[in-house]
Amino acid sequence: MSSLALLQTNPPYLGSPKAHRPTFHGLESCSTMADLKQFHSQIIRLGLSADNDAMGRVIKFCAVSDSGDLNYALKVFDTIPQPDAFIYNTIIRGYLQSHFTINCILFYSQMLRDSVAPNRFTFPSVIRACCVDNAIEEGKQIHAHVLKLGFGFDGFSQNNLIHMYVNFQYLEESRRVFDKMPRRDVRNSVSWNAMIAAYVQSNHFHEGFAFFDRMQLEKVELDKFVAASMLSACTGLGALEQREWIHGYIEKSGIEIDWKHGTTIIDMYCKYGCLEKAFEVFYGLPHKGISSWNCMIGGLAMHGQGEAALKLLKEMERELIAPDNITFVNVLSASAHVGLVEEKQELINEMPMSPDAGVLNSLLGACKIQGEIELGDQIGKQVIELELRNSRRYAKLDADGVLHDIDEEEKENPLYYQSEKLAIAFGLLKTKPGASIRISKNLQVCRDCHNASNLIRKIFDREIAVRDRNRFHISERGSVLARITGDDGW
Repeated sequence: MSSLALLQTNPPYLGSPKAHRPTFHGLESCSTMADLKQFHSQIIRLGLSADNDAMGRVIKFCAVSDSGDLNYALKVFDTIPQPDAFIYNTIIRGYLQSHFTINCILFYSQMLRDSVAPNRFTFPSVIRACCVDNAIEEGKQIHAHVLKLGFGFDGFSQNNLIHMYVNFQYLEESRRVFDKMPRRDVRNSVSWNAMIAAYVQSNHFHEGFAFFDRMQLEKVELDKFVAASMLSACTGLGALEQREWIHGYIEKSGIEIDWKHGTTIIDMYCKYGCLEKAFEVFYGLPHKGISSWNCMIGGLAMHGQGEAALKLLKEMERELIAPDNITFVNVLSASAHVGLVEEKQELINEMPMSPDAGVLNSLLGACKIQGEIELGDQIGKQVIELELRNSRRYAKLDADGVLHDIDEEEKENPLYYQSEKLAIAFGLLKTKPGASIRISKNLQVCRDCHNASNLIRKIFDREIAVRDRNRFHISERGSVLARITGDDGW
């Protein structure tokens, strides 16, 4: 952007301190533009139309208030002989709030052309505008100007620069900004969380853990945002012990967990196969959003607990939380694992939207489990009609009337050695007595391995969780699944 060429010139002259100007506090009582215009007229009659303090209050209401009018603010701005940095900053904030991000950058350039010196409150809004508009080159120029004007140690500007480079996916640049920040004076939990979240969201989990270790060494207090990022990193790495430590720290420190962060923790425990822990967090939330309910029902689906999912859906309805399409899909998925054909049909009929191929395929899976040949054939034809180009959806009826997935059948036949048995044996050899064993595989767990895992659990008194491509199969002592559904989780 040519207008930003000014960023390469010398900083504007700062000038002498602003002389005392009269204040005007009546504007604080304005609640509408009609009120504002009356006070504006009084300001003009009092001869204060050139006073930056009074006019700055007018512009602030118009530019950033919910009841304001940005166009009116710009008209007022044009009447001010020598607007100061506060007025420029307010207009820039107004543009940002109104999502006119390119105007923020252009107005900042006008500020420089008018030889008005930016201050520490100027840059955060301009940097955010570059971030939203993905203005990479302009963002780099703004960064250079932050340093040139002496705001290299300002926490507001530096944290926004980190966020900007993270948004640009320039992790090394954001790391350099972070490393140059003074440790105690500027770095805070916002800075640390920005970096940790950036690495976690980019699947650089080891780097996220390295930053977390540095954060602890520098004795920076862990807040709920850093905790949420680290819990996600634990999920990505499968770091069970670190996850339990972080969750324990949250509980001991009294960090308030809202439903959004609580949902992150629920999701993590479900993916680890710790359904009981997930329920503890779920029922401990003072307020549960729709995503909290969906996550818990989805966790039950992941563990093949159809009846428990249906019970939780009924509880959700008693709490007057309206289910959405994600809720229905999760419940249907859970029901498919245990073959609840009638319940699934009722749910599909109650859905506020037409079932897609995924929903119908889950009903097809229930028909397979229950041996509902005729109904399964009808549902299979509907699925094929919805996805004519997807050969993976095709199913067939064999001579015994049992539905099979062709892809799964072709993959299972050559595998005569059940890999999960070998993995459990290795886990028994390499872990301490009583430690949980968790296994992941990309094929469906067979009944023989179900029985073997249950037997091993009883002999060695271990919790064993096997995750196949569809769901968890868990055998554990005093299982929450047994308490919810009356079975052993298999």
